This record gives sequence, C-alpha cells and structure tokens, in this order.
Amino acid sequence: MKLKKRPLLSIVIPVYNTAIYLEETFLCIENQTLGIENMDVILVNDGSMDSSAEVCQAFLKHHAEHVRYVEFLKNQGVSHAKNIALDMAQGTYITFWDSDDLWSLNAMEEAVSFLSIHSAEIDMVSANIEFFDSFTRPHILNFEVEKNVIVDIQKEYQKIRTSGAACVIKTETAKKFYFDESQARWEDAKYINQVLLQKKKYGMLAEVQFYYRRRRGNDSATQSFRGDKKYFLHDLEAFFGGVYEEILKQCKNFIPMAQ
Repeated sequence: MKLKKRPLLSIVIPVYNTAIYLEETFLCIENQTLGIENMDVILVNDGSMDSSAEVCQAFLKHHAEHVRYVEFLKNQGVSHAKNIALDMAQGTYITFWDSDDLWSLNAMEEAVSFLSIHSAEIDMVSANIEFFDSFTRPHILNFEVEKNVIVDIQKEYQKIRTSGAACVIKTETAKKFYFDESQARWEDAKYINQVLLQKKKYGMLAEVQFYYRRRRGNDSATQSFRGDKKYFLHDLEAFFGGVYEEILKQCKNFIPMAQ
C-alpha cells in the first residue's frame, strides 16, 4: 500500500506471541508527541500463535491511514520480518521497535528533530536504556549527557551502541543494509554498527529514555539463549565477524571502537 503522503517516521514492529504487551506498546505510539499522523507504522506478525493478530487488527482498524499489517502463517524469524518491513518503509526516518518495549513519549519527536537539524553529520540517533518489568536498572553501556550531542566514535570510541531498538535512523541510509537472516540474536547490533560506520558519528539524546522490558518468563530471544549452542557457535560469531568485516571494508583498519 502506498501512503497518501510521505510520513516523517516509519516504526517497524515485528510481532511474535506478544499479545499481552502489544496494547501498551501501541498506546506508547499513540501518545508520542510526534503524532501518529506523521508516522508509518508497519506491523509484521511473524506466525504468532496467541491473540497478537487480533490486537494488531484492532490497532490497524483504529489508525487505517497510518498503520500497515503483514502476517506470516509460519514463523520466519525476526530478521526476515524486519527486512520485509524495511523494504516497505516510506518514512524519512525509521526505527525498529520491539513489540514489548517502550519509549519516552517525546522520544520520536526529539529523534526526528535532531536528525533533521544534523542530517549532514549523522545518520542515526540513540538513547540510554532503562530495564523494566522483572527488574529495574540502567543499562551498563549508558552514559549521561546534559544535552543532545553528536558522538564521534573515532574520538569517543568507548561509547559503543548495541541495541538497535534504541535507535532512530535515516531511511535512505537504513536501506543500504539488511538484517542477517541467519541470526536469531544480535542481528540488530550488527545492523546498527554497519549504519554507524557510514559517518562514524551518531546523535545521543539527553532527555529521552528507551525502556527495555526484561520479561518475568524466559520467552524472549535475548532471555532464552541459555543452553542454546547456536547462540555461542553461530550468532555471536556472526555478530563479531560481521562487524569486523564491515569495519575493514569501510575503515581499512580495525578501529578502537570495534576493539
């Protein structure tokens, strides 16, 4: 479906058996100060076996002009879902939300504003991460900034980024890369670092928070790796190997940020 006008922001949400969280996530979208009328929300139901389809359809019905819905009968993996939506995305900027996570209500407006002002310098903005639900604490890689700033990874190479869900990206740059469909985990970390290497700078938002849900069960991809040989033998290797190859390709040497 071609939207009537180009939206400012595409929000991509892969959905897999997260019906109990979706209404809270959708409410976060509806209450964003950017306004859903400026958004292109793409929901990809990746073979869910719970009531996710019904929750998505209700949201679609309520915001038909700004929401698009894709449904797979069988689970294809989160990277495939993101790649399908990436091809569909029509917004000037794009962000990949997890279906159970949340943002500050000013986050999308702040991200779009900072990216538009500094379009020549950066392709991506990020925010600090706060864990919530089963426990509450800041992410170990957080660092405080007093105002929105541009981080130069060649000078501040310790300020790494690993969570794709905590980023907003220029769509024209995002479409240069795809998520590795052989990976079940860390696919977003590899992806955003490929994007980051384009200009070797990113924006850090000061008064914005990304809320990462640590579920009480063990049913999310990042919480279910214990005992999974694929996580240790493939996914980590694909992540580190993919970033290493991209760094050599774009930088010609193994820069300190990667080390």
